[in-house]
Amino acid sequence: MRIGLVCPYDLSKPGGVQAQVLGLGGALRSFGDEVSVIGPGLPEGVDGVDLGSSVAIPGNGSMMPISLDPRVRRAIQRAGPDLDLLHVHEPLMPTVSLSALRAGPPVVATFHAAPEAFAKRFYSFVGPYLARILGENVRSITAVSETAAGAVRNHMDVVIVPNGLDVAAMSTDLERKPRRVAFLGRDEPRKGLDLLLEAWGDVSHSW
Repeated sequence: MRIGLVCPYDLSKPGGVQAQVLGLGGALRSFGDEVSVIGPGLPEGVDGVDLGSSVAIPGNGSMMPISLDPRVRRAIQRAGPDLDLLHVHEPLMPTVSLSALRAGPPVVATFHAAPEAFAKRFYSFVGPYLARILGENVRSITAVSETAAGAVRNHMDVVIVPNGLDVAAMSTDLERKPRRVAFLGRDEPRKGLDLLLEAWGDVSHSW
């Protein structure tokens, strides 16, 4: 099968959605599928469509590196006829994901983010029109968690498909040491590293 994986976030920058898209692409290729990764900042050596640069805008407690270039729509539409399926991540994100919904092929739409207050209000307002916004190409809607599905579940059927993890790639030969804690995540407020560091004095003194 010829599959296009659409990522609205800059693939050259670290992020959970970007990691999932690139990891899923590798897994699907190992199964024999033809995969094209479509998004801004396509890394060198990855087959797909590079949609150019991105700009960082605030959202959901972070800075989101997305493309706001209207020309990406034409680039995605050119790729569409060569594909059997588009897997569009964060389908309501401009400009990349919204453009991909109407590029032609059938679409699987996946929601990742835990919606913040503004997003919840937005979904409650557009809920009755959500199916129309997503468009007739969408055949299946998935979310990576119950939380990510929460904002749209009242308006349409959502299947929970958790993020995949390449356990072998994450393995390490490091010796386990008592009282050592590893933090895995970006150093930004919503990830909670500041809370860990603030509490560390109390935790270490309790041992």
